[in-house]
Amino acid sequence: MRLYKSLALALVLTASVAAAPAIAQSVTVESAMSAADRPPQHTERDAARKPEMAFLLPYLKAGDTVLDMGAGGGYTSMLMSTVVGDTGHIYVQNPASWVENYKMQPALDYLTSKRANVTVVVAPFEDIPSPAKPYDIIFAGMIYHDTFNDPKADVAKMNAALFKAMKSGGYFIITDHKAPDGTGTRDTNTTHRIDTQTVIDGVTKAGFKLVTDSPALSHPEDDRSLNVFDPKIRGKTDRMTLVFQKP
Repeated sequence: MRLYKSLALALVLTASVAAAPAIAQSVTVESAMSAADRPPQHTERDAARKPEMAFLLPYLKAGDTVLDMGAGGGYTSMLMSTVVGDTGHIYVQNPASWVENYKMQPALDYLTSKRANVTVVVAPFEDIPSPAKPYDIIFAGMIYHDTFNDPKADVAKMNAALFKAMKSGGYFIITDHKAPDGTGTRDTNTTHRIDTQTVIDGVTKAGFKLVTDSPALSHPEDDRSLNVFDPKIRGKTDRMTLVFQKP
């Protein structure tokens, strides 16, 4: 039985790798993390975030236009800024309530003071920033479930706007905490998790095609019942890693 499980996992991993684009990355995860201007509150998170960044950053290249949704204080934004370089641009989006409630403004000010290729946008998720050229990459890192938590939010409208703002061939990459299968959006505002199929259904309905469903951030020992901030599971939740592409 163990052999069959190992073979099944190998097939999943092979399929995920095969579906990923062959992108020549000139900036490695390690070199992006070693940038001298990164603040301590970023670097102290590197060990925990490296698996996610190792999956994400190879999708980017110099010159890309990128939207970092729900970017918080810009941990991922700063790394992506290094990868896209002076000819690329990163749009950093947060809702106003996040910036105010979580005191993000100093971190965002620091980010823009250090990186000329970053624009900070404070706006609801469905108000997608209009880039100078269509997005090559859109990233929603562990926050897609949050888009359902504002009673006024329209996630279908958001997904449609993302599709419109992206270039043909561009990638919409989502990582998030998995809820028990079949629970839909039940847990988005309690344990801060979401059902994987609900994410897939909503994004593909907007016109995107699912090209990769990777186990890169899988933690099968997580039974998906605890709040993601619970010390027993924080940083070790079972997470989806989905890549969608605009045809």
